[in-house]
Formats: sequence, C-alpha cells, structure tokens
Amino acid sequence: MLLQHGAGIPCQPLLHASNEVAWPILAQIDAAFRHSPSIANTLHGVRRIHQGARGRSTSLFPSRKSGGAIPLESKLELAYAAVLERSPAVLRYRTQAVHIPLPAGQSAFPDFLVELVEGGFELHEVKPSIAHLSRAYLDRCELISSVLQPAQVPFRLVDTAQLPNRKHLEWLLQRYARGHLQVWTAAQVQLGAEVLVAFQPTSLAQAHRHLTQAGFPAQLADYLAFHRHWHSPEEIALEGAL
Repeated sequence: MLLQHGAGIPCQPLLHASNEVAWPILAQIDAAFRHSPSIANTLHGVRRIHQGARGRSTSLFPSRKSGGAIPLESKLELAYAAVLERSPAVLRYRTQAVHIPLPAGQSAFPDFLVELVEGGFELHEVKPSIAHLSRAYLDRCELISSVLQPAQVPFRLVDTAQLPNRKHLEWLLQRYARGHLQVWTAAQVQLGAEVLVAFQPTSLAQAHRHLTQAGFPAQLADYLAFHRHWHSPEEIALEGAL
C-alpha cells in the first residue's frame, strides 16, 4: 500500500492559467512547510479543521515525517495519512494547506499537500470513489489542475482502491503507535530486519520474541513492519482479504 510517484488519478488540465498564478501557489507551499506547529504541536493549514466537528470523523495523526500532528476530517484522510507516512517516496505532507482561487469567486482547498523525496510537490484530494464522481466535479478538478499547471504542481484524485480497509488501517495504526515510541538508528533498523529475515517469524508475536532474544526492544518489529523493512505475514493476510 505504498504511495509511488505518479500514483492516483491525475486530472487533465482544462485550460491554461496565467503564469501570475504560479508564484502565489508556490509561496503558499513554501509557507506551509515553514509554518511551525501550534503550542499543541498541531500543523494547521490555511483552512482549519476543527476537531470534534459535528458529522465529521475528525482526528489528529502524529506524523514523524511532518514533525507534528496532522489534522484530518475523515476516516479516508486518516487512512491516506498512514499511506503517506509509510511511503518511501514521501518526504513530508500537510493538510488543507493551499488555497486555490477559482473563477466566479470559488475556491478549492485540496486535502493533502505532499512533498516528494525526489523533489517537487503534489496536491491530492481523497474521495470514496473516483468512478462515481459527477461530471461537474470532474470538470472542477480539471480546472484546479489547470490553475496549478504554471506552478508545475500536479493535482491527483485518490480513492478507497488505494487505501487500506478498516481492519488493515487499525493494524497499521497499532504498528505505527508502538513502533515509534523511540527513535531507531539506521544500524538498529538494518540489523533488526536481518534478524527477522533470517528467522522468518510467522506472526508479530514471534517477531517480538526473536528481536528480544537478539538484544533489541520488541517494538522494533512494529517499526519494521509499518515501514515494510519486514513483510509481516499478518499484513499480507489483511491485504489478501481486500
């Protein structure tokens, strides 16, 4: 379930926007990643997501990559945050971080701003099903893509086909929480992965035991599983059940 460069459905530009739009967009992106977390260590975007809003499954994801808690307003966004967090292609990300002015006084605030390890930025919108989006909404996405084109920032749609299901997400969040209780060195990650590859544990409990016997903290197995340094049979089974 790793995000790869070019993953998602890119919207095709509908028209060519003025180059004058590029600088404000890029300035917003720069500001988004320069912006410090709040006192509560939350990384708010230009459009604030208020936690506990009625009718929304809001949450905060404690992102190690991003250096603070990422506000989210749906279970789909939480699932995508987990995907971005474990993807080796992603350096860091923000939510609701860019305001895109559209014709007729309209605006757009894409769900995710993503910075890639290889360089460059993308804006992603998460929806339940791309196949069931209306023609009017797809036209709007094409317009957004056109506005972003001068800034060379791709706009992509992501849906549940690219996201972990509920059980898989629960498993990932458990591995993430347990596996990031401490910071691991590159040597610990490499040696821990070698231990698990050598012993081929058939469950996470076995992985914990093998690492403990080798002198490592048990929760290193959770970190290795979350970041796919070791392919847990439990996750393979969850993915096979999709």
